[in-house]
Amino acid sequence: MSRSVPALCGCLFAFLVLTIPAAGQATVEAGLGAASSSIGAAGARGVNNSIGGVFRTLNETLKSTGSGGTPKFDSPAPSGAAKPVARGRSVRRTAPGNGRSSASPVAPPAPSYEDARQIEKGIGSEELLRRFGPPAMQISSGSNAQTMSYLSNGVIVQVELQSGKVISVAKPGA
Repeated sequence: MSRSVPALCGCLFAFLVLTIPAAGQATVEAGLGAASSSIGAAGARGVNNSIGGVFRTLNETLKSTGSGGTPKFDSPAPSGAAKPVARGRSVRRTAPGNGRSSASPVAPPAPSYEDARQIEKGIGSEELLRRFGPPAMQISSGSNAQTMSYLSNGVIVQVELQSGKVISVAKPGA
């Protein structure tokens, strides 16, 4: 029992002596962590302010023009005033003097291409692009080699070209 009392006292003394520097180190490391996180927060604050500024400017612009999202019909329009046109519709105007109406330009219909799963070896790159359209992804490896990926009904078709000719076609399940 005579040895255990000094050993216990030594352990208690070591515990008290060593915990004070450890607590100081923990405090310093916590401060460093907080400082680095506040640096990141300062950068994010700038983004927050700029986005908020954009929306504030937009809100002020809408308020000044009177179009805050819902149309205002305070008073009826004067009889000579033009009627507002609904958005998304084309407006036909009559050219003065000739009596013909000219329509706004209409986009041509999207071209329809063949199913990319029908690509075969040996066809040229011009025919490939004409029949199957532009690839979803194209990688050139060297001056004469290309790899093209086509997306056809959720299936990816991988085509390799060498000197302008299809040399291999990787189809799923083939």
